[in-house]
Amino acid sequence: PRAGIPPGASPKASRYAVVGTAGHIDHGKSALARALTGIDPDRLEEEKRRGMTIDLGFAHFDLPSGLRVGLVDVPGHERLIRNMLAGATGIDLVLLVVAADEGVMPQTREHLDILRFLRVDRGIVVLNKVDLVADLEWQQLVTEDIRTLVAGTFLEGAPVLPVSARTGAGIPRLVAAIDDGLRELAPRPAEAPVRLPIDRSFTMAGFGTVVTGTLWTGRIRVGDALELLPLGREVRVRQVQSHGVAVGDAAAGQRVALNIVGAAKDEIERGHVLASPRSLQPTALLDVRVRLLAGAPPLSHHERIRMYAGADEVIGRLRLLDRGRLGPGETGVGQLRLERPTIVARGDAFVLRRYSPMITVGGGEVITAHAALRRRGAKAAQAVVAEEGSGFEGRLAAALLSAGPGGTTVEAGDAPRRAQEPGLWFGRRPPVRARAGCARRGRPDRDRGRVRAPRRVLPVPICARDCGA
Repeated sequence: PRAGIPPGASPKASRYAVVGTAGHIDHGKSALARALTGIDPDRLEEEKRRGMTIDLGFAHFDLPSGLRVGLVDVPGHERLIRNMLAGATGIDLVLLVVAADEGVMPQTREHLDILRFLRVDRGIVVLNKVDLVADLEWQQLVTEDIRTLVAGTFLEGAPVLPVSARTGAGIPRLVAAIDDGLRELAPRPAEAPVRLPIDRSFTMAGFGTVVTGTLWTGRIRVGDALELLPLGREVRVRQVQSHGVAVGDAAAGQRVALNIVGAAKDEIERGHVLASPRSLQPTALLDVRVRLLAGAPPLSHHERIRMYAGADEVIGRLRLLDRGRLGPGETGVGQLRLERPTIVARGDAFVLRRYSPMITVGGGEVITAHAALRRRGAKAAQAVVAEEGSGFEGRLAAALLSAGPGGTTVEAGDAPRRAQEPGLWFGRRPPVRARAGCARRGRPDRDRGRVRAPRRVLPVPICARDCGA
């Protein structure tokens, strides 16, 4: 039986959220998704035959408060961590599922580590399969192990709810806890430029190419022109679906499926991004801050790694600027030199895994998305730290996201002498309003092509569309 309210039983929701599962293989994540939604998230024939989630699964349900939830079910096997990472992107609340008959297992720990680096800050621990455990003392021991595991993480103090996805015991209480956990969820910036990491693409007979993902920012309408990155291809939105229903538009925070024209299914890969035209640019060299897990092996300078950002996996090398290696539990700044371009922005979180063997070792944040190659040394590291601490580009991006197409005025203050990001121009004029929708409000200094520091304000050409200015 379905625990939530069927979508058809309520009017169109005004608030949306994305909930994801996490946990070890065979701890009942997919069964829990079915118990909550009445929808089987295992869509592949091999998944049904083997009784094991291989790729991402999707379902949806409405909470008693009227909040409409998209549920992302992720695989638990260690060989499928890449798929799990793609699904964990953009979730608002996680259900960490632990089987009562087995307790904490290796992928329970690894999934929790990944979620910490992805900055997920809401969650519930689901003690599943309690119908298989008659010994209450054993159940209490497992609960204590869970509380030890989550101590010091965003799940410290989170409810640990006993549930049986098979019998339905505890499901109503879990639904109420999810509703309560999402009650204070802040809306995502729907008036910002569109950013949609693609986690799935396929072809439907009679429709053509369909892509799906969690809409991070912006609003997508039927007929919109978007840019497929990093290909730089313009596509048009023919149809928008959200939670299995055709809609005229979808806003940030929703799970969406888009029928697009302009790109074939075999040209689109998981990790590609749909964005407002000219709002984002591919990059292969980043300034970053990296943190290693306390139990991780050290990473050496120029070591080959796998970076996971959004729904993408990119192989590259970690350039440590002021040391030869980064030890367990240590934090440092450096550069990621990628083997192919990806789409990231300042402040984005990422996860790092070793190239081989593929184990999660750490993660971090993007400081500069389009960096110049730096000479190694203490001065280079200090320059990256200064860029991180200045907060100028971060304040700029936050102001634009908050203001939307209407624009805003940003005081430059101690802004760096030249823009680090392509497309950011410093002007000489007095304070003007920076608009997210217009690239021509600020113009480069025409004096021999030089770019000069502003007196007070940075006019910002981050284009969400061609406004014709």
